[in-house]
Amino acid sequence: MNSAPKQRERTIGFDILRGVGTLVVVIAHVLLFVPQELPLQIPGLTWRVVYVGNFLLECFFAMSGYLIGGPLLHYREFNRVSLYNYGVDRATRILPCYYVVFAATSVVGFVFLGDWTFHYAYLLFIQCYADSLYFIGVAWTLSVEVASYILLPAFIWLFRFRIRVFEKTSVNIIFFCLVVIALETAARGLTAWLHPGLHMDDELRKQVHLRMDALLYGLMIACLKDACGALYRKLESGAFLVAALIALVALVEWQQGDYFIRNLPGEGRKTLHALIDFTASGFLAAAVLPFCARISWEMFPREPVRRAFEFFVYTARISYSLYLVHFPLIQIFVWFYKRTAPENPLVGSVYLLLLMPCCVYACFRIADWLYARVEAPGMRLRKRFKIAS
Repeated sequence: MNSAPKQRERTIGFDILRGVGTLVVVIAHVLLFVPQELPLQIPGLTWRVVYVGNFLLECFFAMSGYLIGGPLLHYREFNRVSLYNYGVDRATRILPCYYVVFAATSVVGFVFLGDWTFHYAYLLFIQCYADSLYFIGVAWTLSVEVASYILLPAFIWLFRFRIRVFEKTSVNIIFFCLVVIALETAARGLTAWLHPGLHMDDELRKQVHLRMDALLYGLMIACLKDACGALYRKLESGAFLVAALIALVALVEWQQGDYFIRNLPGEGRKTLHALIDFTASGFLAAAVLPFCARISWEMFPREPVRRAFEFFVYTARISYSLYLVHFPLIQIFVWFYKRTAPENPLVGSVYLLLLMPCCVYACFRIADWLYARVEAPGMRLRKRFKIAS
């Protein structure tokens, strides 16, 4: 008998969320690289976009908990075959494309920057514990993702088959998710309290062992279908989505007011932010998933609206490749700008405005190529390596 359920078809709502999230992250990083001396750089706008991008990254973690953890809840057994096939699915999804980008980035560093450092930590996804977080600046999220691939089966197996406080499996897992989230929140708050001068971005936000909140909230939402169907149906409503968005706006404005994760002298209330922000954004990210799960193409009957959302679905399809390549490409464009920019700040702003669309277009073109030539063929390899159960 099969020990693992069949894979579910893609959900349009999640694809739209992935597409929007990836696009906002790309725009946020483009804005962050605008030189401070240019009139084009508006810190208030830039950092609000960054904070929204951070929230959308939490949505990616929450979707992993929901879409990967959800099917694991229905495994009939966790044996060697089912875990091996699970590992093949995850490895063929992320490793081929990632290692191609790693190799290309290393070559560019060797040839153009004279950086002969071999960033071995990136091969093992432990760069958050090494002093090289910015070699591939966005890859810290993959450290969290890979850790989640290991954590989720172990967590679900442990609290489904071995340790029980509640008889109902879904309730038991929700309970222990809350326990772990509370421990992580306390650890972040204690770290910020003991080290008031810490860099919130590098020393808290990008540390794998402190960033499992959104993942576990996503798993809780998957469990909620069985634990409390009535509450899950309330989360599907448009009214709850509006309430979540209002809460997100309030959170973003609070972060903006305290210079959150900007490592500036004015960055305030670090301990309070460490206690609240990460778990609050993780909760909000997971809370919008039931609404996204019910979105279908029938909700967009008008052709112009449908085409707009089709762009986000296309962006979702290449989102992993786009996410990996955009940061190194932005750095290349910044390098080019600094060597060719006019001295006049106003003219420089106009020049940069012309370069920005070129940069984004290059990101999409290379990501599309990488998806077609590396990512999609890599995912097709799973059929060759998986074992029939």
